[in-house]
Amino acid sequence: MLNLKRIERLLAENNINPKTVPYGALLHAAAALKSTVHPSEPEWSREELLDALHSKKPLFAMQSVKIDPQEFVRVFEALRTAAVDAMPSMAEKLEGMPGAQDFFTQERLDALCANPEAIWEMLEKDGVDVEAATELFVPVAIFALRVFFDDAASRASDALDRLEPDTVHFERSLKCPVCGATAAVGAVQSTQNRGNIKRLYCTCCGAHWRFERIRCALCGDEAVSDLQYVHLQGDDKHRLHVCANCGGAMPTIFGVDEDNFDPNLEHWRCGELMAAYADMQSEQQKPAGNA
Repeated sequence: MLNLKRIERLLAENNINPKTVPYGALLHAAAALKSTVHPSEPEWSREELLDALHSKKPLFAMQSVKIDPQEFVRVFEALRTAAVDAMPSMAEKLEGMPGAQDFFTQERLDALCANPEAIWEMLEKDGVDVEAATELFVPVAIFALRVFFDDAASRASDALDRLEPDTVHFERSLKCPVCGATAAVGAVQSTQNRGNIKRLYCTCCGAHWRFERIRCALCGDEAVSDLQYVHLQGDDKHRLHVCANCGGAMPTIFGVDEDNFDPNLEHWRCGELMAAYADMQSEQQKPAGNA
């Protein structure tokens, strides 16, 4: 959840200055902007909640928030300004990008509310350089959506958690049960009554849901021999859950204290670990030296 006071405290504790770090600027600005928007929130039925819990259909695909285009453009431009102010060279990343007013029409916002990942198809349809858009345009757009999604996603997560039985006889969703996006980070925490539990977190809408400890969050593989955790020396709190079946790696945080945890921030902090793992994989795939 975008809690401004908690995010400001965590940024300070991690020595991240939102005035000089673009990602920190986006996160801080999104939390500050959340109090300025009041989107209409859907009321899901028990049947819709159960369908989402059992991976039949994400909640936002059934009913989602309604976003006014002018309000969205205001939030988008405020976030973009925050990122560029933190690092003026980021302005170059906006060259060739569409204008927010023209791109985010009511029709497109309605489609993005039902399926946020549709933004990629929209960019391709408009002939936008998708790789270039990932530098700043898409992150700003996703953070802008998050501002409007956050409260509804938090409420939905609590409702889904209450519906889940103590004994689960189904495989939990690989995709976010609220917005349908891919999970960004996992977290393992101890509980008083349930032992250690694992949750996946969606940084697109802010939802979270329980997930199996020994299961790949990317492909669903449950073979213990295919799964392992890797981490940097001296930091076993931030790990990658690596799957030999699909080759994917899910950032996973251990020893989570909810009051001191923000999934967006922790996903960003895992960047060094993910880069190191990618380099290691690249080195292993290189052919042997020429004879």
